[in-house]
Amino acid sequence: MLRLLWIISLFISASLCWPAKFMDSDHLVKLNGRISGGTQAVRYQFPYQVIFFVYTKDGQSICGGSILSTHFSLSAAHCFSGFSSADILAGIIDIVNDDPPYELEIFPSDVIVHSKYNSVTNLNDIAIVKTSRKPISFNSAIQPIALPARSMANIDLTNTIGLVAGWGKVNDASVDISTKLLYINAPIISNAECTKTYGPIITTSNICLSGANGRSTCRGDSGGPLTITSGGRQVQVGIVSFGSDNGCQRGYPTGFARVSSFLDWIQSNTGIIIS
Repeated sequence: MLRLLWIISLFISASLCWPAKFMDSDHLVKLNGRISGGTQAVRYQFPYQVIFFVYTKDGQSICGGSILSTHFSLSAAHCFSGFSSADILAGIIDIVNDDPPYELEIFPSDVIVHSKYNSVTNLNDIAIVKTSRKPISFNSAIQPIALPARSMANIDLTNTIGLVAGWGKVNDASVDISTKLLYINAPIISNAECTKTYGPIITTSNICLSGANGRSTCRGDSGGPLTITSGGRQVQVGIVSFGSDNGCQRGYPTGFARVSSFLDWIQSNTGIIIS
């Protein structure tokens, strides 16, 4: 618990000096910190959500992720670029006042980054984090996320309402991360519409969420799950990947890695059978 308190105080006080991680492509920034215009989550609402406190030689940042099983979690590849270590916490909403049921320090050997990840375009921006050194125990606050069935691979999700959550700054002017998990609901937009903002980096392995009305993901939300309601449960269809460097409240969409494009890769690296 003392280590956790030190971690949290470090990240809150260091939020001003986080290194900006801009991509070479115009109007693109990796999302290393906030849900803009979000609503505070309640306990047990997001049992699959995890937070990573990531350390590099240049500083520190936060990212989100989702629990796949007792031994694996899912996140974005760019979250772990050049990292030396990270701490994963699960089962919490308030990172200051909640005593996390699960925490583990991870290292580069614990992270599997997609071999074809492109740090310029964010193509294949997906990573698996191994927690086998301390398997995650499930309870009412910690549960795995459902992955999409293979039959969903070619389904057009345009106008489907997506749900995404994260910790971090709550608006463009804020200098501190949020200590509480926030979430938004917003419609998924077509890739054709998303291409109007981001150009040819949008491929069939991407999915995009509207940023209208100042409700959007932003830095620190990277790696977090985009889910939709299907069959009475939340199913993860995306991984937070990138957004506009013009800000989180100006209506630009967020780009995600489309999970259904990586089902074979997930299965081969985790052994989780995906039907």
